[in-house]
Amino acid sequence: MTTTPPTSDVDPFADEVALDPYPVYAELRERGPVVRLPENDVYALTRYDVVRDALADWESYSWRNGR
Repeated sequence: MTTTPPTSDVDPFADEVALDPYPVYAELRERGPVVRLPENDVYALTRYDVVRDALADWESYSWRNGR
């Protein structure tokens, strides 16, 4: 079963986020382990175990597979 990840309009590369990123990180973690950021056309992996698994299986999570 494939599920659609939640989305967020937050721009993690915005200047104000760079000055204090932790509230944005918390907001993204609350939304789910993977969050779509349509403004930047990326997916954010928000939790340690998800990042670890993605790094261990780089062939499945490579951007080269998607485009």
